[in-house]
Amino acid sequence: SAFAQDDCNYLFPNTKGTTMTTQCYDAQNHLMGTTTYMVSDENQNALGSSTEIAYSVKDTMGNIVNAGTIENTCEDGDIFIKTTSKAEMGDVTRMLSSNINLLGSYLDYPNTYDPMNPFDGSFNQGEADLTLKLKDKSIKPVRVRIYDRNFEKNEPITTPAGTFDTSKISFMVEVYDGNDKTTKKYKTVEWYSLGKGFIRSESYDDNNQLTNYTVLTAMNEK
Repeated sequence: SAFAQDDCNYLFPNTKGTTMTTQCYDAQNHLMGTTTYMVSDENQNALGSSTEIAYSVKDTMGNIVNAGTIENTCEDGDIFIKTTSKAEMGDVTRMLSSNINLLGSYLDYPNTYDPMNPFDGSFNQGEADLTLKLKDKSIKPVRVRIYDRNFEKNEPITTPAGTFDTSKISFMVEVYDGNDKTTKKYKTVEWYSLGKGFIRSESYDDNNQLTNYTVLTAMNEK
């Protein structure tokens, strides 16, 4: 079985007070940054659900270089993401500091641990072509293509936050600028645990060489 669009919050903890810390490293295991998340609010209504997550980003010296909130809302199968940022760090941060409508197919993730409905090895939506449209008109829409998605296997993985039963997913990502020219192409491998979120992710270049990875280092569930 797979998760439907209305379940788009299941990939993140949605209990108020839950905290998570992730650290990003380059291929040589050098720390690049640390991000701390906390579920600050949760709401359920007839139309769907919403979760507000406060976050802060620290550099390798422990200085806070960015902070803000992420509001993830699901309504009738549509996903809306609103992110606010307290720092100005170039175009990427400007994009994240704007209201974003994510237009396109929602990517299903398999519920591979459901014993009553064994996963059949296929996705309902194996590819997606997404457009990030921003209220800031000075920034052109960005197109992201996700394809070649595969469920690799179920496996337990251990991080500094503990040992988690995870599903391993791999896929390709292409990012296009406002003129529809490819600006970045890479492979991503993710390990996620149901109800807890992403435990580890890795990115690879065109030569299948690891460029960076992010790992969950701490989690305090409420």
